[in-house]
This record gives sequence, structure tokens and C-alpha cells, in this order.
Amino acid sequence: MTMIKRFLSKHLMPLSLVAFGLLGLTGTAFVSASTAAAAPAAGCGSDLGCVQKAGDALIVARLAALDKLNATAAGHKNLTSDQKSTIAQDVTTNKNGLSALKTKLDAETTVDAARSDVKNIYVQYRIYAVVLPRDYGEIELFLEQNITTRMKNADATLSDLIAKAQAKGDDVTQLNSLKSDYDARLADATTNENNAQGLIPSLVPANYPGTDDTLKTYRSDLKNARQDLQAAESDLDQMQTILKQDLGSGGGS
Repeated sequence: MTMIKRFLSKHLMPLSLVAFGLLGLTGTAFVSASTAAAAPAAGCGSDLGCVQKAGDALIVARLAALDKLNATAAGHKNLTSDQKSTIAQDVTTNKNGLSALKTKLDAETTVDAARSDVKNIYVQYRIYAVVLPRDYGEIELFLEQNITTRMKNADATLSDLIAKAQAKGDDVTQLNSLKSDYDARLADATTNENNAQGLIPSLVPANYPGTDDTLKTYRSDLKNARQDLQAAESDLDQMQTILKQDLGSGGGS
């Protein structure tokens, strides 16, 4: 195995993982934020059982959506156990709250009380409008942070390989330019990731509907970080090609 191949296998996050881990996730990350909530049990009139049945259906749908969120995090091989646990804990908190609300709703004896419980599905939890877009976004953020860390960890090895190419007498002007851009892109990615991280504490049901604007900024920060990482990957691919040409024949086995 050549020096270049050892470097690639040990240090680099392939572009295919970026595409699968990030771009594949963004289709679900914010889709639920625009879900419109119908008026709770609007057609039930004074029928208590009807209101309870309608509310139960709303809760069951949200519980299923939370299970899907948790499964997405739990099954992702590029998340750490702590990152998976963060999502799982939030899922558990929301599921416990909704389950308790369902128990309360099912025990109500008046339509007004039941309607109040159904209203709280929205007012207290905002699963579709806040929780899901926030937490799917957090999964994306975790992936971006992990990739950024891994790419930064390759920095010293890249510098060493460029130095070896220079010592060999090769022109490293383009390599140095690509390396500078690579470092700058990773710095920008970190800034955007930190900005997104800083918004998470404000993305809570109590702040709705102000969370709509916050989610737009959150989404933008995540997208910008993702684009920074893709640009860094492009730099890295070009550096790999040049280094293979410069060192590949003399890298040893």
C-alpha cells in the first residue's frame, strides 16, 4: 500500500459519505416545519367521544413521527453514541409528555376539557412545527461537525505530504493554494456550525411562532456549512490527484 493510499484510508471522509450523510438527510430535516395543523376536532360538535378519538389520532401520529426521528439517529453509523443519545432523550421527553396528555384526554368527562387537551397537542408540543425540524437539523449538524473534525484532523498529514512533494523538487504552488482554501472552508464550516448550534436553545414550543424565522436562519446556517464542506472536499480531491502524481510512484509499499 502506498503512502497516498494509507493516507486516504486513514484520514479522509469520502465525498460519498458527505452526500449520503448530509444531502440525503436534508430532504427530511425541515419538511415537517410547514405542516399545517387543522382545527382540532372541528367537526365533532359536542360529541365528547369524537373529540377524544380525534385527539388520540393526532397524538398517535406524532408519536410515530418521533419514533421515526429516533430510528433515523439510532441507525446512522456516522453519529456518536452521545449524539444518538441526545436525540433519543428529546424523543423520550416528548413521547412521555404526549402519552400523559393522551391519558388525560381519554379520562376527560366534558367536551370543553377534552378540547383544551387537544389544543395542548399543538400549544405545548409543536412536534411538527418545532421539534422535528429542530432535531432533524441537529442530526445534520452532528454529521457536519463530525466530518469537519475528521477533515481538520487530516490537516497535519496534508501539510506533511505537501512538504515531501516540495522536498522532492515538485512545484507545490497549486497544492498550497488548494490547502489554503481547504483550511478556510473548514473554518467557515465551523463558524456556520457554531451559529446553528447557538440557535437550538431558542427552538422550543414556547417561542412559536417566532421559531419560524429562527428555523429559516438555522436551515441557512446548516446549508452554508454543508456547502463549505463540499468545497473543502473538492479541494481535497484535487490535492489527492496532484499528490498521487507527485508522490505515488515513490511512496513506497
